[in-house]
Amino acid sequence: MPNRKLNSSAIVNIEDLRRLAERRVPRSVFDYLDGGADAEVTLAENCRAFRDATFRPRNAATWVLKPHKAAL
Repeated sequence: MPNRKLNSSAIVNIEDLRRLAERRVPRSVFDYLDGGADAEVTLAENCRAFRDATFRPRNAATWVLKPHKAAL
C-alpha cells in the first residue's frame, strides 16, 4: 500500500474520518469496525458522545494583550 499523506485540513469531525477510512481501509476491515456488534449499543453510545462534545480551540480566537499597570 503506498504511503499517502493525510490532509488534516479536510477533516473536521468524526464522520470525515469515517469516510476517509471507508476509502482507505480494506472493505472487510472497514465493515467489521464500522458495523458494531449485536445491538450496537456501544457503537451508538460512542457516536452520541462524539456528537455531544464541543471543541473550542483557544488558538482560533484573537487575543489582545493589555498592559497590566498599577500605581502603588
